[in-house]
Amino acid sequence: MCCSTLYELPTAMGTLPAGTLLWATSAGTESTGISLRIWRSGDAGVTWAFHSTISTSTAGLWEPEFDIDTLGRLVVYFSSEAYKASGYNQAIVQAFSTDGAKTWTAPQIIVGVSDGVRRPGMPVVTKTPAGWYLMTYEICNWDYGCVVHVRPSRDGYQWGPPDWLGYRPTSTNGNVFAHAPTITWVNDGTANGRVLLMGQRLYDQAGRVVAGNGGTLFSSPTGGEFDPWTEINAPVQIPETATRLNWCNNYSTPLVTTLDGRGIISIALGDNGVNNACRAYYGVNWLAAGRCVILGAISEKYNEKYASLGLCQSGELATADTVGRYNRFERGSIYWHPNTHAHEVHGLIHAKWAQKGYERSLV
Repeated sequence: MCCSTLYELPTAMGTLPAGTLLWATSAGTESTGISLRIWRSGDAGVTWAFHSTISTSTAGLWEPEFDIDTLGRLVVYFSSEAYKASGYNQAIVQAFSTDGAKTWTAPQIIVGVSDGVRRPGMPVVTKTPAGWYLMTYEICNWDYGCVVHVRPSRDGYQWGPPDWLGYRPTSTNGNVFAHAPTITWVNDGTANGRVLLMGQRLYDQAGRVVAGNGGTLFSSPTGGEFDPWTEINAPVQIPETATRLNWCNNYSTPLVTTLDGRGIISIALGDNGVNNACRAYYGVNWLAAGRCVILGAISEKYNEKYASLGLCQSGELATADTVGRYNRFERGSIYWHPNTHAHEVHGLIHAKWAQKGYERSLV
């Protein structure tokens, strides 16, 4: 078995009540046949029963992902190697069920190019309150590694021409993700929330591993093609260097919000410097705007400067002289000191102030 997913039905479908868990995985081998199979649980995962088969092939079927489209159908997106005879090295396909995942339509290609080379795969989908479905995936055998792409849909089943391979999210630092992406929408306390994106590797435009690899998320107001993606710290830090890249580290890292909506939970894989000893680690990043611990005069200043500062990145911290206090944000900091009160610092001024020693300097 390989490449499984776990999904909780948000509403009743067919004979299945809301809250039913669906676990789907690839089973079999290419020599004997591979099928995408579903098991169900009605008791929060204590017991399981076989439910249905989505698709069967003598080629690879991988990485299922469930959602519900605007027509109320259960949709499964997955990677398929079943179209090689038509020139697709691999494609992302979708199928639909209207009877609670018992029967499925024939798969249809939604991302793919018939050049016999490029391999779209590993789809993950999130929905935003604005009504957009955002799908992220890798495209291997193109440029360097398997660069991460995103494409939008208004309804969860119409994704545009399959040979349009989507757009490539690029951070304001000029970096991109590659391999095994994850995307999710979070309620950060703002009107529209935030879209967070993560991949296994962080590259520059030349395909070189950069600082922050293994410990970075991209954050965007909507995840749109022309929206900025800001780099922020990931909840779990599993750094790698260009000379020691491991198959385990940060592979397909899930991101989910906490029950109270205050933060994002990450469960990341890492070998902890020991090859072939892959373990899971978790952490929480309290990144929600207005939900970090922001107090007093700093809070008042933040209400004025939110648009330029972005999301909070820390609780209240002591300044270098231990007298003042500050909070870090995506694009700067707000400091409070009895001599200067609350003020915003960002950009080159912030960098120069840090170089001079912060409050201990003469600046």
